[in-house]
Amino acid sequence: MKHTPVSISRRVAAFAVAGALSGVALMLSGCLMGSHEMIDFNEECISCHSEKETYDDAQPADAVECATTLEVSTSEDVVYVCEPVFISEDGGKFVPRKSTQARATDGKATLELEEGFWVLCTGELGKSAQKLIKVAEGGQTTTLSL
Repeated sequence: MKHTPVSISRRVAAFAVAGALSGVALMLSGCLMGSHEMIDFNEECISCHSEKETYDDAQPADAVECATTLEVSTSEDVVYVCEPVFISEDGGKFVPRKSTQARATDGKATLELEEGFWVLCTGELGKSAQKLIKVAEGGQTTTLSL
């Protein structure tokens, strides 16, 4: 079967539309794919979604272990400190719930953190950069870049 320029153009257009629709679907599934935007300290996932199971005792393996005093380098004006709401049993998926924030001066913000898991976020809705950390007394990491 010989393909005419019109049939090739239609196929290209069909692939472009399919790709665009796939992109929209991925954006709408932010909880499931990639980083989730921050939610306010008094919000629950159910405010936007049907009820989700959460895991208070998750122990994510990929969290960076940090000291209680941490200097964060960023090009953003604010660093948000968020509590992770773990939505997977292994802690690999989470929703950052805003707890506090620190203004960055000359590209740096110094944080004093309690022990436990935290998510550091920057940018609008906290989606420019996110880093899951585990703060522990004696933690080795004292500086991070976002």
